[in-house]
Amino acid sequence: METCKEGCRWKDIKNSLEALEGREINDGTVRDIVNNLLEYSFLIKEDKEYIIADKLLGEISDLRC
Repeated sequence: METCKEGCRWKDIKNSLEALEGREINDGTVRDIVNNLLEYSFLIKEDKEYIIADKLLGEISDLRC
């Protein structure tokens, strides 16, 4: 979520998660995480970019899921 404060692409999310975990993360796992965030309306997809659905969530510092 922190990565998508200003909008992000799928690859940005994957790179951020891998940096946070310190290891490579399977594409399917990233897809599942992104799909869950979309399903629960934390993220929305506009064109090819993901953005935080609720602008208030984007204002919270150190937001992590």
